[in-house]
Amino acid sequence: MYEHGISTLMLAEAAEKLEGAGEQRVRGALDKAVKLILRAQNVEKAGQHRGGWRYLPTSRDSDLSVTSWQVLALRAAKDAKCDIPEDNVRKAIDYVKRCAVDGGGFTYQPGLTTATATRSSFGIVCLEVLGEHHTPESLAAAEFILQNPLRERPQGQWFFDGSFHCAVSATWLGGDDAEKIRVHVYQELFQS
Repeated sequence: MYEHGISTLMLAEAAEKLEGAGEQRVRGALDKAVKLILRAQNVEKAGQHRGGWRYLPTSRDSDLSVTSWQVLALRAAKDAKCDIPEDNVRKAIDYVKRCAVDGGGFTYQPGLTTATATRSSFGIVCLEVLGEHHTPESLAAAEFILQNPLRERPQGQWFFDGSFHCAVSATWLGGDDAEKIRVHVYQELFQS
């Protein structure tokens, strides 16, 4: 589902830029891609996992990492004039909020307690692109990121995913704290 979300995001961006037969072909693929994302979200899952996504379209649990890419794809699809049911948006919001950690930040799955800058940026991005602007969860996560900034080490393989999401979350949040996050991410990237 990681690749599917990213590919759907690309299709939505392309659909907005093309015309004629090319646009129709891309929109046909985009429609199928969105339907798969919605179908995967609606798979019967345990209460804490409802509304999110995981590695496979048939997964019965969810995680915030995969969820973030599906949310970005759905937002891009909505911007490209695809029909995204409000019920699916609400379920995604509820799932993301269940990943919030007391004291600030977001964790990989609901019920876990370890927040990281990367996971926290996933949560901020999800809530912001789903229309939940400057929620207490997002603001607490931004503060968490400031106190526990993204580093190439120990995040390692998740560093670049975290860099992308931290930069996007800072753009959505705006303000002084977001600018501090953005500057830190850029400095880390250019030192890597």
